[in-house]
Amino acid sequence: MKKSLAIMAPIAAILLSEGIVFRLLHWPGGGYMLLVGGIMGVIAALLGMIYRLKQPGCKCTKWFVGLSLIVAIVTVVFKSLHFPGGGMLCLVTCGLLIPAVAIVLAIAFNKRKE
Repeated sequence: MKKSLAIMAPIAAILLSEGIVFRLLHWPGGGYMLLVGGIMGVIAALLGMIYRLKQPGCKCTKWFVGLSLIVAIVTVVFKSLHFPGGGMLCLVTCGLLIPAVAIVLAIAFNKRKE
């Protein structure tokens, strides 16, 4: 699982970023790259959540951060491809990402102090 995650996550990030650029410049194929990159990103986030749940630590924060990432990826895809519900997902994503970033920063500072 770790090897597939190490391969899938960078490919998903490249496809997502290139899909966004292609969509912004109205080049052909941008929608497909964005959709495939989004699907791969969600799968990679789910695999990362499953992999990290096997490690010791607070599982609720890992679930929250992972689900926030998944909602953010889906929001980018929905908003860029003009799917219905993209505006509402933007509001939900803003409400989820602010606490998720705070949690990640708190965990990082606690590990640095130890």
